[in-house]
Amino acid sequence: MPGSRVHGKFSIHEACEATGSISWTVAHVRGETDLLTGAVELPPTRASFRDRHVLIVVRGEHHRRDLKALNAYVRDVRPLVVAVDGGADGALEAGLKPDVILGDMDSASDAALRCGAELVVHAYPDGRGAPGRERLVELGLDHTVLPAAGTSEDVAMLMAYEKGAALIVSVGAHFNLIEFLDRKRGGMSSTFLTRLRIGEKLVDAKGVSRLYNPSSPFGPLVLFLAAFGLCIPAANWLIGHAGTVCVPQGPCLIPVAPGLMAPSGVLMIGLALVLRDLVQRRLGFLWAAGAILAGAALSALLAPPALVLASAVAFLLSEQSAYITGQTIHVNGGLYLTG
Repeated sequence: MPGSRVHGKFSIHEACEATGSISWTVAHVRGETDLLTGAVELPPTRASFRDRHVLIVVRGEHHRRDLKALNAYVRDVRPLVVAVDGGADGALEAGLKPDVILGDMDSASDAALRCGAELVVHAYPDGRGAPGRERLVELGLDHTVLPAAGTSEDVAMLMAYEKGAALIVSVGAHFNLIEFLDRKRGGMSSTFLTRLRIGEKLVDAKGVSRLYNPSSPFGPLVLFLAAFGLCIPAANWLIGHAGTVCVPQGPCLIPVAPGLMAPSGVLMIGLALVLRDLVQRRLGFLWAAGAILAGAALSALLAPPALVLASAVAFLLSEQSAYITGQTIHVNGGLYLTG
């Protein structure tokens, strides 16, 4: 059919349109060079971008599908989420709470704006005002203003880059030539300059979902979960029954270094901590906590109540600390050796 696009190729009409769009873009680049030089003054944010992955959500074509494809990546990496206008609603629909919402605030719902994210209003670069600011004032929501040329989508990417993001993953954003042409000529110069500045740090969600697919089959995860839970009663049994030396009314000990003894359960607890990290990363905190409680219940058949309670509390505290801070409090019966 004349003028149609076949298998990713351009028709004569589209080739002419591409040439005109590129010429228009080059002609308007000069007015938006601040995007390339980094001269845009960025407001301070509570959220830290430094050395983190940043997921930028734009409500565009296929954004729901792309967010679903990123489930494993989001679960494991826990990127900072920056939503552009209506992308905030898209993120919330996918179960993601935006850390920052940036834009002119014309398409995000009131519920999204009240979700607790930092609000950054994209204003005109010449200081003529910010269209979305009045709405936030009426809603009584704190916000900052960011005057900058270009589209909100481009400014969000630039902010992530300038604040030190390790990687920027875009969802729903314009990424290839066909999408640029569909966008028509408005905003193409800022898009060109922003991507030129960010370079290799910018990755499209489609590429991430194809490369990042670490999900294990559910069967092995069930085995790891069961093994983790069983490690707790096994460790408690070892402490009371197996060791080179068993102290009367006390724990059984094994040598761990010349002249140094430790409760025999440390060997099993070391394995438990490895399995704990695997279970939490793949299934989440609630599954890991459930396995700890189940293991504690089984321990009641094998060990004194005081030991059962102490081991359950120690594992739960270690689990919760790792979930909140990303750091692990090592619990191995009271002795921790550093190399």
